[in-house]
Amino acid sequence: MNNPLVSIIIPTYNRAHLITETLDSIVAQTYTNWECIVVDDGSTDNTLAVLDEYLQKDNRFQYYKRPNDSIKGANACRNYGFKVSKGEYINWFDSDDLMHREHLEKKVTCFIKNKKNDFVICKSQNFDDKIDEKGWKSNMLMTGDLFENYISGKTTILMVSPMWRKSLLLKYNLFDETIKQNQDLELYSRIIDKEQSIDFIDEVLIYVRENNESITVKNNKRQYHIASFLEVKRRILILDSSLKNKEISKIILIQILKVFRYLIKQREYHKATEIIKFINVEYKETIYHKNLYKIKTYYYLMKCLKKGEFKFKKLLQIT
Repeated sequence: MNNPLVSIIIPTYNRAHLITETLDSIVAQTYTNWECIVVDDGSTDNTLAVLDEYLQKDNRFQYYKRPNDSIKGANACRNYGFKVSKGEYINWFDSDDLMHREHLEKKVTCFIKNKKNDFVICKSQNFDDKIDEKGWKSNMLMTGDLFENYISGKTTILMVSPMWRKSLLLKYNLFDETIKQNQDLELYSRIIDKEQSIDFIDEVLIYVRENNESITVKNNKRQYHIASFLEVKRRILILDSSLKNKEISKIILIQILKVFRYLIKQREYHKATEIIKFINVEYKETIYHKNLYKIKTYYYLMKCLKKGEFKFKKLLQIT
């Protein structure tokens, strides 16, 4: 088949003021054999009215509501969208991001040229009010260990970045609906642990909107759902690729300590304490034991004194 169907799956919640731009960028695609499945997570704005205009004009759009027996959240919407999808290829997308007009065409072309590819990723670029050259562009290291590159951030794979072969995804349990944050990292790391037949498009084909309505950002402050954050890290640590590569353990620890330092600065001691508990379990018998003992001692001192500002950056350097 040289004209395979692509399923674009979009969860949405109260994004009526933004989703029009997203859907217009899909309508403008040079590749036209797609279906766009929008799954509403219980919007209370005029999302349905906005979608209705597209449904009336273009039968490639579909609108569903998240089933009542599913846990509220984008994960359940993504899973349901996958369940009703009919495409050979799957591309999850967000209801405030935009596609370059050749986004689908270039990804499908990669699949057609290489039948062994299980997924294709492209670069993304952040934007605020308008797209310009100032926006941060994602990383793409195309050599070396893909799993390590992904976990370390040397290769950026956002929720919206990959187009997947549906036959591959059918082999896996998809999004864990109990996870509130980093759900793409949890799923994609499980897949990349086993599957690395990937193709890279070293071009920006997706534009990611920066806004403070994100679940991870509020009032310009990072929001950490610490239980989900740490559970995802724990699951990564027990994957085969992590057990075979000691560097992964170090990478995860450094990432956790950066969050730990941020939480102390914000005086979110209850969350910082959860990180200490995690370290006590997952890193209790590691080469980092002495460094971590110093960090924990310093932390409890800062907590006792109720200090948010501190200077122990060097102490957090794990070598």
